[in-house]
Amino acid sequence: MLDESSMEPTPDSTTLAATNRKKKSSQPNKTRRLYGYGAERRSQPKTTDLIPKRWFAYSTVVFILIAAVVVLNALSFYSPSLYAYLGDAGVNAFSLRSGGTLASWFTSVLSAFTAAYCLQVYYLRKHRCDDYRGSYRIWLWSFFAFMLVSVTGTVDLGQIGQNVLAATAGVLPSLGPISIPILVGCVVLTAIVALAIWEVRVSRGAMALVAFSWLAGLVSVLSVEPFVRDQLAESSLVLVRANAWLSFSSCAFLAVLTYARYVYLAANGMLPVRQPESKSAKASTSPKRAGAKASKKKASKATSATAAKSTRKAKPAAKAKPAAKANPKAVTKPKPNVAVSPVAEQPPVAATNRMDEIRKRAAAQKLAVQQATQSDEVSNGASVAEDVSAPSVKLSKAERRRQRKLDRRQNRAA
Repeated sequence: MLDESSMEPTPDSTTLAATNRKKKSSQPNKTRRLYGYGAERRSQPKTTDLIPKRWFAYSTVVFILIAAVVVLNALSFYSPSLYAYLGDAGVNAFSLRSGGTLASWFTSVLSAFTAAYCLQVYYLRKHRCDDYRGSYRIWLWSFFAFMLVSVTGTVDLGQIGQNVLAATAGVLPSLGPISIPILVGCVVLTAIVALAIWEVRVSRGAMALVAFSWLAGLVSVLSVEPFVRDQLAESSLVLVRANAWLSFSSCAFLAVLTYARYVYLAANGMLPVRQPESKSAKASTSPKRAGAKASKKKASKATSATAAKSTRKAKPAAKAKPAAKANPKAVTKPKPNVAVSPVAEQPPVAATNRMDEIRKRAAAQKLAVQQATQSDEVSNGASVAEDVSAPSVKLSKAERRRQRKLDRRQNRAA
């Protein structure tokens, strides 16, 4: 008998159920799902979805920007007349002349969006195959530059920098009415714009918008100079600087957005690729050579048509007419086992000898038919086709049809 002490204890059913409950509790319970499948990562929109692909979406963005600039100017113009309702806080909020206004907030947000689109262009352009020098890195630097411009929309960093330089150097070095730091800023802005135009040269719309933003940026930088500011105040053009800054922000945003749209469509194969024409192809587009090309094409078409006609299948022989009355002088003895091969089974010959061959075969067929009808060995009611066609000869469908017609006519004549 087995010793109970030597036997290993087996788990009870209650302990098995407890362990199974613990395992099931560690797994996620699908019945207690708090969010739908739309909350998963694959169902969430991507950053490239913010790029307008269709012309309607792109034109809508342009219209919204123009409308926003017009509304800001209208609020700034009509807010002083509504001072009784708005007070000092309302008039200052809708003004375009100082910081901390609705216009400065708008330019800050617009510059932040421009920086985000620069980062998106950077992530797209880094995968371009023919960018051997790595010019896509300029868009990463543009991201930091536009973030700085976003801060400048709220805080006047230009004036702060000018005050710091004036306190440090005592008097700012100047060339006439304009100081040297302002000129350096204009030169740096022009160099950056030239580099940006070269980078976005494949998109004409982006190039035009970069040029407009350069003009607006020059006005904004020059308006920091006290001499230019006084001239603008004397000529009653106080809002020029504010509108120049709004125009700079809007044009820069649209330029980056336009180029981002172009890069995305080109990367996904949604734009037609234009292959560069070689010098030989360009030279062959002259009018004389174009006329020679057209004449050559016509000649080649004519030759191909004639070749196609010559290679066509030969037409079957003409219908055999009923034999006339036999002339005893002209009648000769029929040749046994006369095998006449149909025209369709013969191999194709040259175009010059084809008609002669067809005539010869037709004459041989007519002679064989006449000899078969005049022979005494043919019984009444037998068809001419049975005499002419041998077991080794295969007639075409058209020839068999002609033989049947000939049999009918002979039967009627008899």
